[in-house]
Amino acid sequence: MSKMQVSECDDKIYVLWTQHLDPPNGVFDDCAARADGGNGDAVGATNGELFISVSTDYGLTWDAPRNITNSFSGGCDPSNGGADCESDMWPSMASHGRQNNPGEDWLSAEIVDPTGSYAGDYFLDVQYINDKDAGSTVKQEGTWRLSPVKWFRIACIEPTPSIPNFIYPNYVGFPTWAKPGESITIPLTIENNGNVDLIYSISVEMDNNPGMNWLSVFGLSGMTPSGLANVEDGLIGLGSGTTTIGGYNGRIIFTSNAPSSPDTLPVYFTVADTVIAPVYDTIESACLALAVSNTGNYGNNGRGGVNMDWVFSGAECDTTGAADVYLYDGSPVISWIDGVDTVAYWSIFGDGWLSSNGFKPAGLDSDAPYSGTGGIGAYNWYTSGKFVTPDSTIGMKKTWIASTNAGNCDFIIQKLSVWSEDGTAKSGIAIGEAIDWDIPSDSGAQNTDGFSPIPNLIYQTGAEYNVDTVCQDSDNRHGGVAFFESYLNGSLTHTAPFGAYTGRNDLLVFPADNFVPSELYENMQNFGFTTTGQTTDLHTVMTFNNSLSLGATDTVDYWIVLATVQDGTVADLQTAIADGKAFITANNYFPDAGNYPCPADCVGIRGNVDTDPADAIDIADLVYLVDYSFNGGPAPATSEADVDASGGLDIADIVYLVNYMFAGGPAPLPCC
Repeated sequence: MSKMQVSECDDKIYVLWTQHLDPPNGVFDDCAARADGGNGDAVGATNGELFISVSTDYGLTWDAPRNITNSFSGGCDPSNGGADCESDMWPSMASHGRQNNPGEDWLSAEIVDPTGSYAGDYFLDVQYINDKDAGSTVKQEGTWRLSPVKWFRIACIEPTPSIPNFIYPNYVGFPTWAKPGESITIPLTIENNGNVDLIYSISVEMDNNPGMNWLSVFGLSGMTPSGLANVEDGLIGLGSGTTTIGGYNGRIIFTSNAPSSPDTLPVYFTVADTVIAPVYDTIESACLALAVSNTGNYGNNGRGGVNMDWVFSGAECDTTGAADVYLYDGSPVISWIDGVDTVAYWSIFGDGWLSSNGFKPAGLDSDAPYSGTGGIGAYNWYTSGKFVTPDSTIGMKKTWIASTNAGNCDFIIQKLSVWSEDGTAKSGIAIGEAIDWDIPSDSGAQNTDGFSPIPNLIYQTGAEYNVDTVCQDSDNRHGGVAFFESYLNGSLTHTAPFGAYTGRNDLLVFPADNFVPSELYENMQNFGFTTTGQTTDLHTVMTFNNSLSLGATDTVDYWIVLATVQDGTVADLQTAIADGKAFITANNYFPDAGNYPCPADCVGIRGNVDTDPADAIDIADLVYLVDYSFNGGPAPATSEADVDASGGLDIADIVYLVNYMFAGGPAPLPCC
């Protein structure tokens, strides 16, 4: 909107303006294909159209805007032989309307009547420029044109009924939560910015556990007036005396006289003993540092100095701050087909626990940095603790390991563990890792890409244009991720990923401010390594499995190596990857970090206390654990009985198992 004018006519107030595009009415493409070197420009400048809105209460309320020129001319390109544009700009409207006097002849004047049936005799005079090539020439939009100055009279029409209502919040989701058996309320506000009263009714739908009556709305009258008292406050009730641990999905539906009716407010409510907030820490090698989180995210949106860069070690020669990020952001990605819909979850690009797509930290594990010593040197490690998908069906844990050996430190190792959090078997799951590399470049985040299938490496390289004066060429900077191994319940299953690809952010991320689930899932079904061969802002997705079947008690572990090179070649990057893989095996997979190999007396997830051959978790396990704890019964398999992975057997394990078996609590933790 621009170039607004305000006038009075026939005891009403009129606002006139130029509007560029009209999204509420589905107009997104009224754009000029303006000249650009004679080749045209697919985006171009937008064509303007004149809109008007009317108020009868001195500007307190307004009717819905109306297009009064209706001059759509998308794709116009007069400078290249195309059609003229009809861009209506620079309007001027008389400050006051006037009534026609007897004997005046206006038959030759252009009259604009948005209603088509105006019978009065009050009019406003409007003058504007009908620009024949849209945009501002001085801003290199469009070209110089001889454009007509136009004039018309607009009828001083009555306002139309308008009910643009706003409902706050428009979404209820995590971290809104309550403890089992408890109820909470959150404010609900309806605002009527229209010029007639809003009349409405409310209904609620509960997709799961409707018998618990966990969702309600109260405190609203069913009518929100227009004008000064146009806001109504009520409450949303969440939870009840019978709710148990889990996720609750539903919606509140507002049926009204508003054009948008029915309006739906989605509700995603969590019942839990504890809700854990996201926490960031830093894993450090002797060369590199990486920000890591209990949501599975790493990179923290390019925090700087903790992004697999060489500033941390002091080896970076660029002191301008342009080289303090190699790995901008990353996280696991999980996707599957749910009926006719595609669901996908991640914690990259700012989507975290407050997002409907973001992983939620559950915190039922250690989430602090540690250090250890292995076969070829010392290392630091950090365990995320458990994090889950928003629907709490899949649980995950990450461990990062970094070498503190100054001669062997240009990599960081990551292990991702995945299991069924709700204790049911899964199938058709696409799972992998998404990484947004921003290797320092002569031009922002412009990178090239490539892959080396033998070490299962896909990488990006900085762009060099020979126009800067920094300490080294950007195309000597590299960063990549390589797959090492995957394990199912401690047994090796794969030594290569299903696939990996690089994608353009301007096509696959920026339009929706993150991944589109259906696009992500489809791209994760492509076998092998695929790169763009282009120099632009890129991301990488490595698909570990494209259609994983996950048993109710299974745990799958994926090992990858991240590495960067400050000033070298792709061969140097391959060497760093090889060093990282060797570090894993030489240190026996870091057993002091709680990693593989799994305890010999544990399979899948914990809880098979009586070690029955079916690996079932049932009442016999609970009886066995109680008998041992209180009646001197035989000792159980220690790791299976340690269901909360605390490192010992106590009453907390019994409580955890009872909660899981009878109250819908979380599944026992994985063995490794």
